[in-house]
Amino acid sequence: MKSAFNSLWIFLSLGCILVIGLGLPVDVMDVDASQYASISKEMEETGNYLQVLHRGKDYLDKPPLLFWTSALSFHLFGSSNITYKLFSFLALLLGFISIYKFVLLHHTKRAAQISTLLYSSNIAILLIANDVRTDTLLLGFCTFAVWQGAAYIKKNKLIYLVGFGIGSGIAMLAKGPIGLMLPIAAIGTHLIINRQWKKILDPGWLISLIIIVLILFPMAWGLYLQFDLHPEKVVNGKTGVSGLYFYFWEQSFGRLTGQSDWKDDSSYFYFLHTFLWAFVPWTFAFVLAAWSLFKASFSKMTNAAILKEGYTPGAIVIPFIALSFSHYKLPHYIFIIVPFASALTGIYIDWLVNHHKASILRWIRGFQSMVFLVSILFALAISVFAFPGDNYLFFWFSLAGIFVMFIWAILKIKRLILQILIIGTLSFLLIGSTMNLIFYPNLLTYQSSSQIGKWIAQNEINGTQIYAFQTHPHAVDFYSGQILNDFDSIGVIENHVESNATPLIIYTNDVGKSELERSGFQLETLFESPHFKVTKLSLKFLNPQLRPESLSKTYLIRMIPQ
Repeated sequence: MKSAFNSLWIFLSLGCILVIGLGLPVDVMDVDASQYASISKEMEETGNYLQVLHRGKDYLDKPPLLFWTSALSFHLFGSSNITYKLFSFLALLLGFISIYKFVLLHHTKRAAQISTLLYSSNIAILLIANDVRTDTLLLGFCTFAVWQGAAYIKKNKLIYLVGFGIGSGIAMLAKGPIGLMLPIAAIGTHLIINRQWKKILDPGWLISLIIIVLILFPMAWGLYLQFDLHPEKVVNGKTGVSGLYFYFWEQSFGRLTGQSDWKDDSSYFYFLHTFLWAFVPWTFAFVLAAWSLFKASFSKMTNAAILKEGYTPGAIVIPFIALSFSHYKLPHYIFIIVPFASALTGIYIDWLVNHHKASILRWIRGFQSMVFLVSILFALAISVFAFPGDNYLFFWFSLAGIFVMFIWAILKIKRLILQILIIGTLSFLLIGSTMNLIFYPNLLTYQSSSQIGKWIAQNEINGTQIYAFQTHPHAVDFYSGQILNDFDSIGVIENHVESNATPLIIYTNDVGKSELERSGFQLETLFESPHFKVTKLSLKFLNPQLRPESLSKTYLIRMIPQ
């Protein structure tokens, strides 16, 4: 029976990794991912890795790890969608391995297997593996750091202190201080719950601290040279900006204290509903696991597997509360708890099986079946209604195979735990293949900045002739392979035309084109592309009959000399 479970786990896990990998060739999305891709490309071309530049100007926002890894990937394998996402994808795989090893320290092999499967098969991971930002690297190395720290506490071996330092240091290079705060929250919670006071004061942690400092030194030195040595620089509209202060305090903690300029009006409960949809298809099981943890915390359920260690609740509750008090929130911020929510849920499901809680398992199976049916409707809505096509043979074959496996699981598989895992994973495979094979490829044809950029690259237009006016999404820089300069006003364009005999090409939108026409310029449209802001989906856009009403256009225009 164990052999059958192991084989099924391997099969389902590989299926999840394959579906996630299908998103690698998909275009990078405006605004953040395409900006990071263009910064990485600029870094690779200039060879300046210590000082981060964006369109030739000083950049102070995100830590450099994503730019370093993507620039290295571009250097080794060339510039493409796959190479931009490659190292982030590998970091996710590291996270999958790490959560398996972490759960295995205190729980059964089956709990570790279930946790890993849940980690690799939820909406959050599907999104973060496609729309690659700094958080993708953060997840992988934070999970690795927690595993290494927990392994040191249990086994007391020096190698794990080194691993904890490496994981935490690289996580900080990916996203900032939260890369260390989450591992500290997880490990600190465990040590306090178990009253391991001596371990808190263990001098061995200094080894990890030294490694973290060494890892951060190149970034810190680059920030010092670029910003702290030049207080006269105007950065984000300010002078006297310290890159070190921004990185180590303002970027993360400033959003909690209100010091950061980034603010919105989201409520304290924003991440509650966000996480519930992000953890589909395992949301119901997670809610039950969280409730079980809450009850166990206030009772004498000492035999509950969920209380064997304090890392998992510490890595969920503390970051969740801290992020909820942030003055600026985006959905992907809360994805940092996904690995440990997966662990909590996997441990809980394993406990239900061990304690023969068949009634609860049936409720979970029922919810998983409902999610699967909704996934079928989603796949049909996208492939038949939103983006119908006649080239979906592989997709329809996959859909048929997934549906047959669902029927097989219901009729032939007798063990509830196997049914739950099969049905839940099939839901993810269905959603993931729909997103990566149909939804994203079709949606991103309406991201005009990437279409314009590709056209520029294919037609080998001299970049010194191209300027942007009234629009300049980052994807056009990345896909064209060159940084477009900007025109601020019609007057600047008129002065340029008068002083240059070289024909001028402008990348613009409907507003910019109308301004140029009203100013009397003769224009020749070289290329035009329908445009939609792909991160702001609407029902009107998803309806093919109403879609034209939600679209605008962008253009590549040649200014004809008069």
